Amino acid sequence: MKRRKGRDLKTENAVVKKRTLDEKIEGRSTNINMVRFLAAIGVLVAHAHTLADGSMDLLYQLTGVTWGSLAVSFFFFVSGLYVTKSLTVKKLSGRKYIFSRIRRIIPPLAVVILASVFFLGPCMSTLGGGAYFGNINTWKYLLNICLIPVHNLPGVFERGNLLSTVNGSLWTLPVEFLCYLFLYVLYKTRFLEKNIVFGVGLLIISIVSYGIGCKASSSVILSAAQAVICFFMGVWYYINKDKLVLDIRFGMMAVIGWFLFSWMKLSFWGNILFLPVIIVTFLIGTKQVLYRSSQIGNLSYAMYLTAFPVQQMVISLSGGDMNPYLNIVLSIPIVLVLAYGIWWLEKRCFVQEKKKR
Repeated sequence: MKRRKGRDLKTENAVVKKRTLDEKIEGRSTNINMVRFLAAIGVLVAHAHTLADGSMDLLYQLTGVTWGSLAVSFFFFVSGLYVTKSLTVKKLSGRKYIFSRIRRIIPPLAVVILASVFFLGPCMSTLGGGAYFGNINTWKYLLNICLIPVHNLPGVFERGNLLSTVNGSLWTLPVEFLCYLFLYVLYKTRFLEKNIVFGVGLLIISIVSYGIGCKASSSVILSAAQAVICFFMGVWYYINKDKLVLDIRFGMMAVIGWFLFSWMKLSFWGNILFLPVIIVTFLIGTKQVLYRSSQIGNLSYAMYLTAFPVQQMVISLSGGDMNPYLNIVLSIPIVLVLAYGIWWLEKRCFVQEKKKR
């Protein structure tokens, strides 16, 4: 009997140690939602340094990775993970899937773009109202609503470190939407079921895109490739959720690996290989906390959309020169108010839409 009890305890311990992602991902992760909010703040912090004085943030000085790069990798991985879950569990048709993705991205984006063209632009442009609205580039900026990148408004933010780019964060949105479309193609062609082929293909694409980016010395190529690969790492993690063991030891090894790769100037690979392990181990695999407080994560997308132009406006109004930490302090309250307003408006419209049905 004693031997049997000992064996039972060993078996039970083995089961506890071998928790898989499949067991933890079915519920809602309040940890992920809270970190979404912190990641949006991270993007703001990174941009504050770039815009205010052209410097790099503290994380970059310590590791060679900016808060912005880390946050975007987090957003894309989590997006790939949960969008794949939604697509495969609900078995959405192409029309419903595309509509759900458009509804997620476009309404808040449209609010920000319209506000940029008809409020921010006239207030901040060096041109008069007639010249501003008579310039074809003003109206071209509206193409951002259709996920066609146009970064400039006539006469807006053309001094100092402001880069004349109105809302430089928008580049990630068309990239993410293309990921959504390609994911659906993989789903319909049953390619997702070939997880080994999918994993090998993802590795090959990672190596090739990294080589191209390094050879061209293009941070744009590397940033876009890293975001796309993180998205499809999220897809791969979900389709292998029943095989991926969540173990704190693996998580700690991933943290060490991430720091080592970052210090070796290999953050591209650190974010792709180790960040996903850290996310699923410590955010999904651990106890979910702060349920009420995590609701602030619902503001993360609107914060991401509004932070860059708000920071540019704050710097411009101060004369074009500002301490980055002062920019952070002044920008965050404005961004939170605007993000809450957009979230409230979106929620209200959604409720009205449901009532009509």
